[in-house]
Order: sequence, then C-alpha cells, then structure tokens
Amino acid sequence: MKAFKVNLMSALLGGLIFVSGYPVHAVTLFSDDFSGANLGSIWEVQKGFATMDNGWVRTQGSTPGSRDAYIMTHEGDSTWANYEITTRFNPLGGGDDWYNGQIVFRVQNMDGWVDGTYYRLWINTPSWGDDAGRNTVSLLKHTPENGFGFEIIDTYHVAPGVLNDNDNTVQVRAIDGDFDVTINGMLGGHFHDDNPILTGGIALGSVWESTTRYDYVNVTAVPEPETYAMLLAGLGIIGFMSLRRKESAI
Repeated sequence: MKAFKVNLMSALLGGLIFVSGYPVHAVTLFSDDFSGANLGSIWEVQKGFATMDNGWVRTQGSTPGSRDAYIMTHEGDSTWANYEITTRFNPLGGGDDWYNGQIVFRVQNMDGWVDGTYYRLWINTPSWGDDAGRNTVSLLKHTPENGFGFEIIDTYHVAPGVLNDNDNTVQVRAIDGDFDVTINGMLGGHFHDDNPILTGGIALGSVWESTTRYDYVNVTAVPEPETYAMLLAGLGIIGFMSLRRKESAI
C-alpha cells in the first residue's frame, strides 16, 4: 500500500511537470486597440459621440443632444458570462470638471444613462469636481425594476495616487455575483451582488458632457470550475500513464 501511495504521488507530480509546459490559455472573446481610422462596425454608438483620436477612441457627450456618450458591443450576448475586461482610459474632463471613466458590463440591453439592464463601473479621478466623489470607484446596477434610476451596489474610496488624470489601466473580473476591480495594479474594489445579472456585453463611455478616451479593450473568458477539475484529472492520468511506461521499460 505504501508503495502504491508513493507511485501515485509520483504519477501526479509527473503529470504536473508534464502539463506545466502546456498552460491553459484564457479564451479571448473580444479585442480592439482602436488603431483604425474608423470605429469598427462591431461597436454601436449608443449615446453621444465617438471619434477616433490617434489610436484612442474618444467618447463625448454634449448639449444640446446627449449629455452622455457610450459605445457598446455584444449587447445581450448570452455566451458572455464570466469574463475579465481590461481597458485603458484617459479622462479629459468637461461639463462640471467630470473627469471619469465609465466601464459597463453584462449589458443585456442599454438605453441612455439609466435605462436598461447592466452594471456600470463609475471611476472618478483626482480632478473630479467635488471632494466627495474624487478618487472613488462605484458599481451601479440598472434593471427595469429601478425605473429611471439605479441601485448603488457599493462605493470604494481608493488611496491617493492610485488613480490619475492621464492614463489608467483598469481590469474588471466578473464571476457570477462577484466583481473584482484592479486599477493600475492596485485594488480598486470588490463588489458583490446577491441577485446578479449573469450575461451580456460591454460598453465604454463618459457622462455629463465630459470626454474620456480609451486606448484598447480586451475581454477574456474566465474558465469554469469544471475546467480546472478536468485539468487536475488530466494531470493524474498523464502522470499515471507516464509512470506505467517507465515501469514497463524496467
């Protein structure tokens, strides 16, 4: 029995060493670096204006017209469930010094600032126009039940220096009802929703006559727990077969 346990452990370790050279890569669902002369047709200018700007896309609201601006893709896509969004934004201000980034995800449908079903991550940088909102990260939830309004899931005040007014890289990881936000490599907040929106696309934008530029966006699928279970099972099988081949050769 002892020898069997030792051999089984050797098999698992052998499988781990073997498979470590073949990592499981996340599946890319969507990617755009905004390097073209025009905004790709996969995007819908849902509100306001969107123009290309030397490798960035510039979203801008105005008056008269829409005070907000959003570009949206894969609205209502049921194949987009658990995923991770990475993007880079440059707040240019406008309106009442509203220096912000708006990253919207799990979009079932979207119509303007407060209509539709989706989550909106509202990020205010150091030059935001009032002390209370400065250096904050808020997650808002929009559903038909809210009517012309929204539910604030939570708000985080990040430490000074985490956000800036020039160049911010944001990563949003959405798994079921848990949402982790990283900003410039630092924690931007952990949010939880007991009754989550589970699928849908994304949008990027700005609010209240302000302007925000985005340099790229990348969306990758987060593997389901079953994927890791299958990987571990595969490790054992590969390691065990490797051990059997070695024993047969002796």
